[in-house]
Amino acid sequence: MATRKYWLQLPQTYFNRLPQRKMRKQPDGEIMQIIYLKMLLACIGNSGLILYQGVYDSLAEEIAEEIDEETEIVQKTIDYIIKNNMAREIEDKDGGGYFFPESDEFTGSESESAERMRRMRKKAKASQCDRSVTKSDSDVTDGDDNKVKNNKEDVKKNIIDSSLHLKGETLPPSAGAGGASPFTLTDCEECADEGKVNLSEDGIRAFYNRMEKDGWEIKGTPVTNLLKAMRGFAKHHKEYQQPEEEKTEQSSVSTNERPGDIEICKSIMGKIIDYLPNNDTRNWQKKIVKYCERSMFTDQELELLARRTKVNVDSWTWEGE
Repeated sequence: MATRKYWLQLPQTYFNRLPQRKMRKQPDGEIMQIIYLKMLLACIGNSGLILYQGVYDSLAEEIAEEIDEETEIVQKTIDYIIKNNMAREIEDKDGGGYFFPESDEFTGSESESAERMRRMRKKAKASQCDRSVTKSDSDVTDGDDNKVKNNKEDVKKNIIDSSLHLKGETLPPSAGAGGASPFTLTDCEECADEGKVNLSEDGIRAFYNRMEKDGWEIKGTPVTNLLKAMRGFAKHHKEYQQPEEEKTEQSSVSTNERPGDIEICKSIMGKIIDYLPNNDTRNWQKKIVKYCERSMFTDQELELLARRTKVNVDSWTWEGE
C-alpha cells in the first residue's frame, strides 16, 4: 500500500483568530498554544481524533506522554479548548476521546508517488525557465538600440514591480488582517513603524491603495513579504518618503539595537494591539502608557522600552514632547 505524507497548513492570519488571541492571554497561554498545535499534529491521519487507549489513568496523561508535555498543563489546555469549542469530547465503549475540527480543516496529504511527480514537474519547469532566460539574454544582446529605448518605461515599471516582492521574513499581520486582502492599512502602518520604512502617512496609503488595486499581486505572484514590499515602494517612489523631521523622530528610538530586539518588539506589539483605539499602532510608543498597564510586560520588554523609546518605565509616563 502506498504511504501517505501528512502536514498541517495554517493560514497566515491563524494566530489573529479570536480563540487563539484569547488563549495566548491566559496564564501559560503561549505554552497552551504549542500544546494545542501538538495535539492537532497527533491526530493527523486519524480523522481528527485522539482516542483513549487505556494505558494511563486518563486521556490527558496519555496525550502528555505522547507529545512530551506535563500532564497538568495538557489538562489545562484541554479544558480551555473544550470550553471554547476548539475540540469536542466524544464517548464510546472504549473510553472516548476528543475530536479536533481544525485538524480536518488544515490537514493536507499526498502519496509518495504524487510527491515524486510534483518534484519531477518542478524540475522540468526550472529547466524550461533556464532555457528561456538564456534565449532572452541573447535577444537583448542582438536587439537594436531603438527597441531598448522604446521599452525604457516598461523596464522601469518591471524594476519597481520586482522590488515589491523580495524574499525575506514576513512580519505578522495585525488583528485586522483577514478577508479578501492579506494585509490591511493598519498592517502597513504597523509595518512601517516597526520596520523603519521611509514612507510618509500619505505614502503608506498610496502603497496600500496600489496593492488593493492590484489584488496584492505582482505579475500574478502574491505579495507575502510586507516589509520588503513597502521598502521597495519607498525606494522607487521618493515623492512619498518621510519629511526630515519624521525621520529624526524615528531614528531616536532605533539606537542601541541589540540581538533579539526585533522579536521583543513583536512581542510588545502583539500585547498592545487590542488595547489601542481602533488597533491604530501609529505613535504606539506614546499611546502605550495611556492604554496599557505596566504589569502586562516582561522585564525584557520594559528594558527595551526604556532603552529605545521615551517611555519612563518606572513612573509609566511618556517623556517625549
